[in-house]
Amino acid sequence: MIGRLHHVVLPSRDPRQAAQFWSRILSLPIVADSGDRVIVAANEAAPGLAFQRLAQLELADRGEHPDREQGRPDAPVLQILVNDLAYAIDEVWRAGCHPIEGRDDLFADPDGNRFRLIPRVVPPPPEPHAWRRFVAIGDSVSEGMVDPDGRGQWIGWSDRFAAHISTSQTEPLEYANLAISGYRVHDIKTQQFDAALAMEPDLLSIVGGVNDVISLRPDFDQIEADLEVMFARARAKGITVITFTFPDISRVNPLATVVRDRLRTLNAITRRLAWEHGVLFVDFEYIDVAGDPRVYGEDRLHINTLGHVRVAAGMAWLLGLPGFDRSWAVGIDDQPGETSGGATDHPRAGARSHLDWARRHFGPWVVAGLRGKEYSQGKECKRPALTHVEVRPDE
Repeated sequence: MIGRLHHVVLPSRDPRQAAQFWSRILSLPIVADSGDRVIVAANEAAPGLAFQRLAQLELADRGEHPDREQGRPDAPVLQILVNDLAYAIDEVWRAGCHPIEGRDDLFADPDGNRFRLIPRVVPPPPEPHAWRRFVAIGDSVSEGMVDPDGRGQWIGWSDRFAAHISTSQTEPLEYANLAISGYRVHDIKTQQFDAALAMEPDLLSIVGGVNDVISLRPDFDQIEADLEVMFARARAKGITVITFTFPDISRVNPLATVVRDRLRTLNAITRRLAWEHGVLFVDFEYIDVAGDPRVYGEDRLHINTLGHVRVAAGMAWLLGLPGFDRSWAVGIDDQPGETSGGATDHPRAGARSHLDWARRHFGPWVVAGLRGKEYSQGKECKRPALTHVEVRPDE
């Protein structure tokens, strides 16, 4: 023997982000971090994965995604031995990666490095968890806009998700929703977060940032600082925190490309902080059905009832609730009998359709954001106090 394996070095655009991803996947700590070189290993003396920032691999801003979905075909494929393939695939999805090349066992990490999951043995199923209090904070997305209940109120994914939790356990669930349309991340932090913590939840959803994205000069440093404070403080109290990224809405209408890059920046911040603080998230940016025009309402900005149903199912899957699998991510055409009531017209409907939509919906939305005007002026949240969840048949 002339020596032993030290580290496998992988090129990386963002070594810290890549290391955070693999730290979660392998349940190994980050043992060294110099900014340009970050190492994941069992300890400082053990071999591991080293992520090295290489100048020649830095990507210029071309206004397009890195080819994460297809990986880098010329790169080696890492083989990850797993106890339960189905469980491991779920965890990889929860970490923000999805299958490539049409295979359910082959993935690419945030830098495009491919890895394959190799099954070993099946562990016993996890013990069911009973949730006591769920609080949702955020903006119109969590408030439930464009998911009417027929009585003048919104339902939304948060309400539907709370119903899923309640029906999955025998213990009662208390639920509050402090979300208000128009709020930016700083508003959520200063006007909702402390109130949510005072309710002593064991489950907290924090979703926001789109209203920041449409403002004249979104302050991404402030967004990052506010999200980090909320994630860190909630996790320090032992609260399970859930969130999600946003899809590219330019698929719903090409005129929305004006906010595409900003949404990607917001998603990158959310994704990195979630990995860093142990926040659970669904990466809707890379879920094809999340950008399907049929899951959006007439305004092409908010998801409709079908969209809220899908998001609620995705969050239930994220939490591991019994009876939920990855079918929430399947295309609409592959779900027989599923309807998309209230959906917008198709983006190929023509230029006149796009212009009419921009005049009636997108233009006023952007103008309000540029002026810093909130839709929520004088409005109260719909569920300000914890109440027991009562599940209706239609939920």
